[in-house]
Amino acid sequence: METYTIALGDGGVHSFEVAIYPHHQQPSCRYNVFQETKLIASLSPDSQGFLYICQNPGGISEDLLDLLCEAIELRHPHNIADGMFE
Repeated sequence: METYTIALGDGGVHSFEVAIYPHHQQPSCRYNVFQETKLIASLSPDSQGFLYICQNPGGISEDLLDLLCEAIELRHPHNIADGMFE
């Protein structure tokens, strides 16, 4: 798992743990997002390798999750489509 910290313009800071699952083991969503060990969202890459929100059981703001998607894409631009972190 990797930790991502997202800072918002209002001074709010959110920390997430992101776990990746190979596509053949996790047929729908490849990335599970946790906050304090609780599953709050799942993400998956589209056909162009951009992440999108496929589940949001934690009711997290989509704007915040979009920022998280961008952070993951920036950290691992070549590995999103492959489903593997460096």
